[in-house]
Amino acid sequence: MSGSSYRAPSPAPTPSYIPSTFPQPSPTYVASALPFPTASHVSGSAWGSGSPYSGSPRTLAHSPQFDLDGFPRTQEDVLHFALAPEPSIVTPVEDAQPAARVNKRKAKGQAPEGAPVQKRVSKGRSSGVRNFGDPELKEMLDWIEAIHPIGPGGWDKVTDCMGSFWVLQGIEPRTAESLRRKFSEMARKPKPTGEGEMPDFIRRAKDINKAIQEDVEMGNLQDESVPTEPDEDNIPWPPTDPEDAPPPLRPARPAHPGHASRTPSTSATDEVLVKQRRHVTDGPNTSSRQSKTSTLLANVSRAFDPDSQAERMRQRDAIRAERSLFQSEITSLQAQLRDKQYELVTVSMEKDKLIESLRTQLLQDARAHLAVQGELDVAKAKLEMQERMRTMMMGMGEMGQFIAKSMSLTPSEDAHSSSTTM
Repeated sequence: MSGSSYRAPSPAPTPSYIPSTFPQPSPTYVASALPFPTASHVSGSAWGSGSPYSGSPRTLAHSPQFDLDGFPRTQEDVLHFALAPEPSIVTPVEDAQPAARVNKRKAKGQAPEGAPVQKRVSKGRSSGVRNFGDPELKEMLDWIEAIHPIGPGGWDKVTDCMGSFWVLQGIEPRTAESLRRKFSEMARKPKPTGEGEMPDFIRRAKDINKAIQEDVEMGNLQDESVPTEPDEDNIPWPPTDPEDAPPPLRPARPAHPGHASRTPSTSATDEVLVKQRRHVTDGPNTSSRQSKTSTLLANVSRAFDPDSQAERMRQRDAIRAERSLFQSEITSLQAQLRDKQYELVTVSMEKDKLIESLRTQLLQDARAHLAVQGELDVAKAKLEMQERMRTMMMGMGEMGQFIAKSMSLTPSEDAHSSSTTM
């Protein structure tokens, strides 16, 4: 390690750590019993620390040298160090270390200078807002069960109906959004863990919410105020005929013990919610009722007319005959389709068998061809060898003929005659 690198403080040197080249005590040093003067900036931790191989502890160039027993070597060194000005602290140079990992975070947006300080707004329910009590929850569930609110208009009706309860109880009215939010919270309450029991209000809210969902799925969207369906006729009810008029419908509400004044008023001035399938309008005109009655009588007489009955029977028989004809044709076509499918399957199986047999025959022919080709190659090799031997023996003269005879390679007659003439 280089001399400029950082060195941690080491314990006091011992003789085992000191090399032989370390400077020895000066012969002029005289131990004194009096304490030496010490500068104010010199502390006990400044002396006696550092490496024995450095000129001064903690990289102080003007520090006095120490002996093995921890005392300075000479009095001159001590005086020079004590009277010297306060040394500047030299920052040790550390070795190169890897850069520390910095956790980068997105800086928060700072407000411009001079802008007013915004107060931190707390989330959740504001302070001082009252909670729902059991009587209020029961009243709310009663009206929700009676009205089945779907959309903002339905919750406005529930809020209007709850107005009398709030007035009688002397409490501050709530908004439609507050009622809707509370009902949604109760209807979506999760099932308690373990063997917990569900409160009655929560169970009832879930049942009411299920009924509202069924109304939505069936299409009962409470659109009676805007008659847009052409198939629904307006039934006029004359005001002079109270017996024929339908009775007003009131929401079924259970009795509240101890709160008799909470029952809604049944006076004629109160608004009555009438919920029915057909639209009811008041009108003094009775001509439409007479026309409907005459139409009904005509339909009944036509239904019991023999000629009309015979005509209906004839049309029914014709329709049945035509239907039976179509059914028979469909049956015959299905039978033909099944036959064709069977034939197609049979032909496909025969085709597969033929292809398999041809493939097997082709493999056998290929094997036979390979065997014949091998025999032909062997025969050709033998003939070539015999021709070469015969040619070689012909060049050797009588000795070759003798060898050829012994090897059953007798040359032809022409070759033999030519050799004898030679």
